[in-house]
Amino acid sequence: MLTNSTDHISMDVFRSHGEWDVVGTTSVAIAQEYESDPGVLFPTVRFSLYLSRKPRFYIINIVMPCVLLSALALFVFYALVLRVFMSVAIRIFSYVLSLFHFGSSCFLVIV
Repeated sequence: MLTNSTDHISMDVFRSHGEWDVVGTTSVAIAQEYESDPGVLFPTVRFSLYLSRKPRFYIINIVMPCVLLSALALFVFYALVLRVFMSVAIRIFSYVLSLFHFGSSCFLVIV
């Protein structure tokens, strides 16, 4: 029979994740007997992970880009009212989009 030496999962090699926190773990050894093979026990180990979501992940990856792109769209229309050249508005828009794609390693160059 398969036995379990502890009642939790070892977190020694666990790498933390940006979206989830592991709150707790359990493991249970179960021996089941099926009707097709009476008298034979089939060992099973059931692992349970208790997870908690990190709200900062959703704020940074979903809410902030939506808010910034909405503000940028309003700025582009405001810039058109002020008779700013369309090319400058497009360059600013493409710069902000590149920030979301490449991170903060991009620099704004307006020629």
